[in-house]
Amino acid sequence: MHITPIAVTDPPLLNAAGLHAPYALRTVLELVTADGVSGVSEIPGSAAVTEALTQARDLVIGRDPFQLNALQRDLRARFGKDAPQDRGLAPWDKRLRVHIFSSIEVACLDLIGKAVGRPVCDLLGGAVRDRVPFAAYLFYKPKGAGGRLGFDTDPNAAGWSAARQAEAMDSAGIAAQAKAMCAEFGFKAIKLKAGVLEPDAEVDTVLALREAFGPDVPLRIDPNAVWSFQTAVRCAAGWTACWNTTKTPSARRRRWPPSAGSWTSRWPRTCVRPASTTCRAASGCTRRTSSCRTTTTGAGCGRRSS
Repeated sequence: MHITPIAVTDPPLLNAAGLHAPYALRTVLELVTADGVSGVSEIPGSAAVTEALTQARDLVIGRDPFQLNALQRDLRARFGKDAPQDRGLAPWDKRLRVHIFSSIEVACLDLIGKAVGRPVCDLLGGAVRDRVPFAAYLFYKPKGAGGRLGFDTDPNAAGWSAARQAEAMDSAGIAAQAKAMCAEFGFKAIKLKAGVLEPDAEVDTVLALREAFGPDVPLRIDPNAVWSFQTAVRCAAGWTACWNTTKTPSARRRRWPPSAGSWTSRWPRTCVRPASTTCRAASGCTRRTSSCRTTTTGAGCGRRSS
């Protein structure tokens, strides 16, 4: 049983919980059988994780990797169960015992799959699809390369290496980050890590990405569970009104998209088009608010977003 803490250089990326540290900490676990078959897993790292895995070593070594329920029972007997409050208030799970067992479980599944000559998905019921496309993952960030450079940058960097160090705290910065990332890696979909700025500013960013990449590149947004339901509905309704691309959900769910009358009063009282474009009222804007001078038959207010 090999426990290997690692630290990966990480730029100063922002999310709902704050700023990434200069290094992303991970712990790699490798279980090796007597005949040389190995299983590998990875979990978020910390001194507490390393210590807990070390304490679990005698419970794991010599066990049958197929008997995961018995192993989990013995781990609980030694370490106890996580209390509900141990999860923490962050969007991700902070329960130490959950991380410990998940690392052992995944390493065992990897080992079992290699032993029987089948992919792990076959152990869990079979594959749903044979290919999964990756998406560009965008973060708001101050300038900085991370690692030993911290908030400084490498003047010799070029291409994506330079772009990942640049500041991206507004729509223009995120769009530039996305273009560099997609050019480097060929991504055909884009995801924005939100929950950092005010929701309306993050709406602006999504709209700017739409302007930059067009309707054929899927866009996703992840506010890390800090948006309320009402905020999410309000923002999504605005995107729907602009693009008319929302898929129709089950008839058992709430009507979607909401009618204009049901959401207009909840939409921000300022235009939310990207700063590089003007209002599109001349083509029939329906995003009017009480402060908007636009009429669906007029030439439009011509205002830019602030």
